[in-house]
Amino acid sequence: MRTKSMILGSILLLVGSVALLWGLTEIRRQQEEITRCQSRYVTQTDDYMKQYNEWLLRPADEKPAFPLLLDKDGKTKTAAQLKQEQRERLTADLDKLASGRTDVHPFADVLYGENWPSEIEAYKKQKELNESVLIGSIVCTSLGGSIFVWWMLVWIWRMMGGVLAGVRARSDAVRRSREMPLPLRAHYEQPSEMVDEPADVPPSTENPAAEQESSAQYSQRLKQPKVLPNSRWGHWTPAQPDPQVNAEASEIKRISEEVERIASLLSDEKTTRAAVLEARPLEARDHPKPLDGALKQLSEEVSAIREYTAYQQDRLEKLQDGYDWNIIRTFCLRVIRCIDNLDNRISQLSSKNGKTAHLTEVRDELIFALESSGVEQFAPQINSDYRGQEKVAEAVKDRQPCEDSEHKGKIAGVIRPGYQYFISEENIKVVRPAQVRLFA
Repeated sequence: MRTKSMILGSILLLVGSVALLWGLTEIRRQQEEITRCQSRYVTQTDDYMKQYNEWLLRPADEKPAFPLLLDKDGKTKTAAQLKQEQRERLTADLDKLASGRTDVHPFADVLYGENWPSEIEAYKKQKELNESVLIGSIVCTSLGGSIFVWWMLVWIWRMMGGVLAGVRARSDAVRRSREMPLPLRAHYEQPSEMVDEPADVPPSTENPAAEQESSAQYSQRLKQPKVLPNSRWGHWTPAQPDPQVNAEASEIKRISEEVERIASLLSDEKTTRAAVLEARPLEARDHPKPLDGALKQLSEEVSAIREYTAYQQDRLEKLQDGYDWNIIRTFCLRVIRCIDNLDNRISQLSSKNGKTAHLTEVRDELIFALESSGVEQFAPQINSDYRGQEKVAEAVKDRQPCEDSEHKGKIAGVIRPGYQYFISEENIKVVRPAQVRLFA
């Protein structure tokens, strides 16, 4: 839509600019021509008429030698020269004659030529055309400029939105890193060397292998599909996964492997510690405090890593659920659009007494396919209050008049049914809201 608006604005701006330039150039050319002719003939009209009257009173044999019919070289003026002078006199007085600011001379045919009325009419039409082109060009230029400026503002707004989104994302990353448990943050910021094999370590009752989840089982659980488990469209190929989801999965897998490695080291350390304690004398087992502190710190780090892993797993599940819901909703909307087109076609054929059995079967099959996959049709109740149903119903602008004021704001009829995705009794998502008409 924005591209079409940009193209339309550019076309209007270009056409308006060209028309405006042509109109201004044409008006300037006419004014320059009138000014040039006025500088030559405005002050000479009365003298010319006096000479013409004297020329009429002279005998026929003296008329050719009279200065009225002679050029500046003393030669007799040709018919083309006389016609050119008449045209220039008419051009000098054209604006005044067309606007009625001066009276028509009795010898106008002598001054301006025989076809001077048609020249004045042509000048009026040309002037009206120039004014129309000028007004139209101004309107087109204004509209095109407004659309272009609007598009530029939208583009600047989107650019600022992208920059702000990037800043917000960096802020969220910093906030998440600050919310990370302190032992885990210390473990990643300042990695310490592994502690050597302890000499005096007290026995421990922890069993890390029983408390953590295998990365292989977690990866297998992530690969299980969540899109329409009862759907008959088994051969539908889903879209490519979101890169953000892949990045989160890789990060969680890496952390899980590190947790397993640390747990394995702790298990090996406990086995070695038990063997050493059995081999050492009894009095050497009375001072395990220095090693107890190191082991306690390491256990706290492992617990922090497990908490962070659980947090990331929960976050990844939420991202995966949102991604799957977008795929479900996009696909279902395409099927629902086909059902709407079939309903419209059935209505048209029914109004013309046409056969609709084959279309009805196809529509019912599509509705059955949606229902078997958990997507059901629904329609709000007639005469129920629209307030409170905004999430499941969409009201059109056209209202149905009613005489009873109590029905105002209630649902008068359902134009188009809605569709909802039934996940469980407590979890129902609206694929498309129903379209209803309200009482006015």
